[in-house]
Amino acid sequence: AQAGDADIILKGTDGGSDITALTLDMSEAGAASFNNAVTVGTDLTVTGGDVTYGNGQNATMSVAATAHNAAGKALTISAGTTTAGTTNDIAGGALTFKGGAGKGTGAGGSIIFQTADGAGSTGSSVNSLATAVTIFDNKNVQFEADLVIKDDLYLLSDASRIWWGANSEVTMKHVHNSGITLTSAQASPAIRMTLESTNADEYGPSLEFNKNGASPANADKVGTIIFNSEDDGAASTTFGRIECKIDDVAAGSESSTITINVAEY
Repeated sequence: AQAGDADIILKGTDGGSDITALTLDMSEAGAASFNNAVTVGTDLTVTGGDVTYGNGQNATMSVAATAHNAAGKALTISAGTTTAGTTNDIAGGALTFKGGAGKGTGAGGSIIFQTADGAGSTGSSVNSLATAVTIFDNKNVQFEADLVIKDDLYLLSDASRIWWGANSEVTMKHVHNSGITLTSAQASPAIRMTLESTNADEYGPSLEFNKNGASPANADKVGTIIFNSEDDGAASTTFGRIECKIDDVAAGSESSTITINVAEY
């Protein structure tokens, strides 16, 4: 190909018809365009930065199924790792999963993780895939089964909530710089918190108020239970209070008082 930008074209016959099997585009530095599937018998190394699928169909990246008597092979996707050497404190590359972007009011694509749970009994059929986790375009994450966390769980926004129940009828809400509020929308029976112990010894459940300050003093309040309700004027009113107060904080002679108060007018 002596002419400027002249392509190199490899042709053959398929069932008596001429076909173009491979085109090398010389105007694009020899970019190769195969007419059909490409099978690589060993590793494939891409020195460029992108692998792009065409937009005429959905695309799949997968490992071929094994024989009926062999376990499937694993697929690992890894971001770039730095190399050991004399330079210290070099970061590895990030691994990013992206859903397709919509426009206007069109939703973005979700990121979906699926697994194939083992069947309840022995069988020779391939188990069905089911969605385990979905990350939606609004950044909500939905788990289809139990969520197990082996370390701390942080809810970092003020007024964050946890909902319980199929109808989300019970919520726990963080109150900024105050504590938490447990709320139930159930009319009857009213909200109830139960402490239940299933052990077989003589000990039952305990509810502990622990004031763990650095400088305890006489007249400190150890703990308070407050009974509030709205009156008929819609004002929040304290109708009862149980309070424990330290009378003497001295070690060896500790004493306290528990006071029960009710509203009286």
